[in-house]
Amino acid sequence: MLYLFDRISDFTEEEYNRYISYLPSDRLARAKGYRSMTDRKACVIAYLLFRLGILSEYEIRDAPSLILGRYGKPYLQEYPHIHMNLSHCGQGIVCAISDCEVGVDIQDWIAPDNRLVSRVCSSEEIERVRESQDKDRLFTAYWALKEAYIKNIGIGMSLSMKTCDFSSVKQNKFELFGKVFSLQFDRAYCLAVCDNSKYINIRYILKQEFEQLL
Repeated sequence: MLYLFDRISDFTEEEYNRYISYLPSDRLARAKGYRSMTDRKACVIAYLLFRLGILSEYEIRDAPSLILGRYGKPYLQEYPHIHMNLSHCGQGIVCAISDCEVGVDIQDWIAPDNRLVSRVCSSEEIERVRESQDKDRLFTAYWALKEAYIKNIGIGMSLSMKTCDFSSVKQNKFELFGKVFSLQFDRAYCLAVCDNSKYINIRYILKQEFEQLL
């Protein structure tokens, strides 16, 4: 399941101060390390989505230990059968919970320039972006798909984004590289998820639902 919160402007500074005490020390330090309040809120909300997800799906109320793999992907130490991934942008925060490896990415719309396209895209993708009537939408979709795939396989940026080519994609749900992908478009963001075996449904979360964690 994908747990998506896309009303970050509704999450007040008072609520941020209330929930920040709920975070473990490492997440608390990470949240406080951001300069902008929007990023701090997103860091807190991402953790709340994770806790809400494992409570909803596995009835786990106590905070599990999160450990990082070699390239920084988080894993649940006490529950190796549960896989999770987090992402946030200026307009939304998402947590993916699955019974197999999963990667998720959410991006604000990106207006690509030639240098950025050349750095991220394969030659076939570059041509498609150049020919597209909606370059922002297509490029952002490519970016989110690549991030979701790289996060799924858990090797960080040791894999160049140019090497995973999505130029053949024509639908919002498809299989590629032995994985299952989904794309979701909103007026403010693009969301991509990469799962090993299945399409994942989205649950839109309201801030009132975080109350059950306290």
